[in-house]
Amino acid sequence: MLLDVCPVAAAATPPIGWQKYVETGANVDFPNEIFTQDAGPPDWGYGRRFQTSVGRANLTVNSIANNDHDSPASFLRMPFALPPSAAVYRRVTGGFFAVSGFYNKRILV
Repeated sequence: MLLDVCPVAAAATPPIGWQKYVETGANVDFPNEIFTQDAGPPDWGYGRRFQTSVGRANLTVNSIANNDHDSPASFLRMPFALPPSAAVYRRVTGGFFAVSGFYNKRILV
């Protein structure tokens, strides 16, 4: 038996809106009712940063050119990548990678 408890106020709340952001090499749907502010370009590569209205959280979508034709595994060994010790989740295949973890008081996904 599965029991799902949901407060009445939460049940009446409409679902969060989503927006698609497309950049060369990156395509992501994000909750645009949470990340409402355009925070400019990322620190490196191509893309965009979005943040909450009070600036406590941000979402960065970026891509960089793979001029050296690195595999996903070799790309993750580069110095700017999330250190292996900081990763909570890591999946690497021949065609893509997904990594998330905690680093410098940030949650990285």
